[in-house]
Amino acid sequence: MANFHSLDLRKRVVEYVLAGNQVIIASNLFRVSRTTIYRWLDLVKTGNDLKPKQAVARSGYKINHELICTHFAEKPDATLQEVANVFSTHPSVIWYICKKQKITRKKRSHITKSVMNKEGKNS
Repeated sequence: MANFHSLDLRKRVVEYVLAGNQVIIASNLFRVSRTTIYRWLDLVKTGNDLKPKQAVARSGYKINHELICTHFAEKPDATLQEVANVFSTHPSVIWYICKKQKITRKKRSHITKSVMNKEGKNS
């Protein structure tokens, strides 16, 4: 998680710049990037508070790995995209779960020419 600059530091930097000093000097003196100082100045000019934003708590939503395993047991030919659509997520999430559960995915979605030739010869 990011370390936030204290409210006291923010106020001192803004007051220093508003007193007529250059932003680049304030940046070197207080060891804060110029972009950050400009962002703080914009906050002050628009009348917003300099307090750091509170981190948003995550919902903790996780897909049950067992559900993915049972889905692949029922439909072993399902692609990652199809399973992702069923669980309303991204295919990379399904791939990650498969990797953790040691479920290998189908490597080819089509029949190779050699298999087609063999089947054609047998007919």
